[in-house]
Amino acid sequence: MSRTRGVKAVTVIPPTRRPNAPVEAGVILSRPLTPREIADYLQVSLSTIARLYRSGAIPSIRVGTQVRFLPHRVVAALENRSSRGK
Repeated sequence: MSRTRGVKAVTVIPPTRRPNAPVEAGVILSRPLTPREIADYLQVSLSTIARLYRSGAIPSIRVGTQVRFLPHRVVAALENRSSRGK
Protein backbone atom coordinates (compact mmCIF):
# COMPACT_ATOMS: atom_id res chain seq x y z
CA MET A 1 0.00 0.00 0.00
CA SER A 2 1.45 3.33 -1.06
CA ARG A 3 0.99 6.42 1.10
CA THR A 4 1.62 10.01 0.16
CA ARG A 5 2.94 12.07 3.01
CA GLY A 6 3.25 15.82 3.14
CA VAL A 7 1.08 16.42 0.08
CA LYS A 8 -1.86 18.73 0.59
CA ALA A 9 -4.68 19.49 -1.76
CA VAL A 10 -4.33 22.90 -3.33
CA THR A 11 -7.26 24.97 -4.48
CA VAL A 12 -6.41 27.32 -7.30
CA ILE A 13 -8.44 30.50 -7.28
CA PRO A 14 -8.40 32.26 -10.65
CA PRO A 15 -7.69 36.01 -10.67
CA THR A 16 -10.70 38.29 -10.93
CA ARG A 17 -9.40 39.81 -14.16
CA ARG A 18 -7.06 38.24 -16.68
CA PRO A 19 -5.05 40.36 -19.13
CA ASN A 20 -7.12 41.02 -22.26
CA ALA A 21 -10.29 39.73 -20.60
CA PRO A 22 -13.48 41.68 -21.19
CA VAL A 23 -14.03 44.52 -18.75
CA GLU A 24 -16.85 43.95 -16.30
CA ALA A 25 -18.42 47.21 -15.20
CA GLY A 26 -19.08 46.23 -11.59
CA VAL A 27 -15.53 45.01 -11.00
CA ILE A 28 -13.53 47.47 -13.02
CA LEU A 29 -15.13 50.74 -11.89
CA SER A 30 -13.60 50.55 -8.44
CA ARG A 31 -10.02 51.31 -9.49
CA PRO A 32 -8.09 53.64 -11.81
CA LEU A 33 -7.70 52.23 -15.31
CA THR A 34 -4.82 52.29 -17.76
CA PRO A 35 -5.34 53.98 -21.13
CA ARG A 36 -5.85 50.57 -22.78
CA GLU A 37 -8.38 49.51 -20.13
CA ILE A 38 -10.39 52.74 -20.41
CA ALA A 39 -10.37 52.37 -24.22
CA ASP A 40 -11.69 48.81 -23.87
CA TYR A 41 -14.26 49.93 -21.29
CA LEU A 42 -15.55 52.72 -23.56
CA GLN A 43 -15.20 50.55 -26.69
CA VAL A 44 -13.09 53.13 -28.50
CA SER A 45 -9.58 53.03 -29.90
CA LEU A 46 -6.48 53.83 -27.89
CA SER A 47 -5.79 56.76 -30.24
CA THR A 48 -9.21 58.23 -29.35
CA ILE A 49 -8.30 58.08 -25.65
CA ALA A 50 -4.94 59.72 -26.41
CA ARG A 51 -6.66 62.51 -28.35
CA LEU A 52 -9.23 63.13 -25.61
CA TYR A 53 -6.49 63.10 -22.96
CA ARG A 54 -4.26 65.56 -24.85
CA SER A 55 -7.18 67.94 -25.45
CA GLY A 56 -8.18 67.81 -21.77
CA ALA A 57 -11.63 66.43 -22.60
CA ILE A 58 -11.29 63.56 -20.12
CA PRO A 59 -9.89 63.84 -16.59
CA SER A 60 -6.90 61.78 -15.57
CA ILE A 61 -4.62 61.19 -12.63
CA ARG A 62 -0.91 60.51 -12.57
CA VAL A 63 0.55 57.59 -10.67
CA GLY A 64 4.26 58.24 -10.74
CA THR A 65 5.00 58.67 -14.43
CA GLN A 66 1.92 56.78 -15.60
CA VAL A 67 -1.51 58.12 -16.51
CA ARG A 68 -4.65 56.51 -15.10
CA PHE A 69 -8.33 57.25 -15.55
CA LEU A 70 -11.19 57.01 -13.07
CA PRO A 71 -14.03 55.51 -15.12
CA HIS A 72 -16.90 57.31 -13.39
CA ARG A 73 -15.21 60.68 -13.95
CA VAL A 74 -14.43 59.94 -17.58
CA VAL A 75 -18.01 58.88 -18.28
CA ALA A 76 -19.35 61.99 -16.52
CA ALA A 77 -17.00 64.24 -18.53
CA LEU A 78 -18.05 62.65 -21.80
CA GLU A 79 -21.74 62.89 -20.90
CA ASN A 80 -21.27 66.57 -19.98
CA ARG A 81 -19.38 67.16 -23.21
CA SER A 82 -22.14 65.61 -25.32
CA SER A 83 -24.93 67.46 -23.50
CA ARG A 84 -23.27 70.83 -24.16
CA GLY A 85 -23.62 70.24 -27.90
CA LYS A 86 -27.42 69.96 -27.68
